[in-house]
Amino acid sequence: MTTYFAFSDPHACLQPVLEGLKEAGFDPSNPNHCLIIAGDLFDRGPEPNELYQYVQSLPQVILVKGNHEDCLLDMLRRGYPKNYDFQNKTILTLFQLAGSTYEEAYNLALRMPRYGSAPSDRDEALKLFDEAANNPRVQEVFAWIKEKFVNYFETPHHVIIHSSIPLIPNWRKGDEASWYQARWCNPIEEYRHNVYRPIWAEHKKVVIGHFHTHLLFDYLDPYHHLDNHPRENTSYDVSPLFDNGSLVGLDACTILSKRINVYQFEE
Repeated sequence: MTTYFAFSDPHACLQPVLEGLKEAGFDPSNPNHCLIIAGDLFDRGPEPNELYQYVQSLPQVILVKGNHEDCLLDMLRRGYPKNYDFQNKTILTLFQLAGSTYEEAYNLALRMPRYGSAPSDRDEALKLFDEAANNPRVQEVFAWIKEKFVNYFETPHHVIIHSSIPLIPNWRKGDEASWYQARWCNPIEEYRHNVYRPIWAEHKKVVIGHFHTHLLFDYLDPYHHLDNHPRENTSYDVSPLFDNGSLVGLDACTILSKRINVYQFEE
């Protein structure tokens, strides 16, 4: 019997992860404990290097790819930032992984040109981008994401994904392009349109990240049937674990709440 501890969307915040896992009773030295992270390790927070080092050191961890992992891989493959890399703070992650503090990374990001396509000649700012992209730690994380992250993880009673599944008859056989699209989907609309039905038909729960659970409570539990439904007019940083019996939502809006939701189950 394995005890699984699942959370998602830590967004480069290590301390909430350590505190939340300790409170949940996770013990990395216990061979029967396995950690599952449902995507979005990086972007926005102050500790991407520290979080990477912690997660990478764990003996038993399942890493499900999120859309922010896609963002980092895309930007590094492309060789320059696009506008959404600034919006998602992926450009900050690049400089932080290369050794800059959050403040230093922010100032470096301000120097980056915001082109919609690759510039014909690289100026001094883009040379800084190249230097950071070729930093050994950045290349190490790049290879780690490509090698270790999976599109989904499945147990006898659960399927853990970042947001959704490919819209094909055998969703497990979806190609990388279809999984890429699924990671950006709105899980509320996916739920309402029964996109998760193939999983439910196998009597399994769907476990997701991606959307703050406050939104899941608002739209999927409008009559407050769940005991832990947040009070009216609370902010997104009040995002407890969502579990309505068929869907489990993990995203605790960690960057604001400074906490994670840990979903624990045994199989």
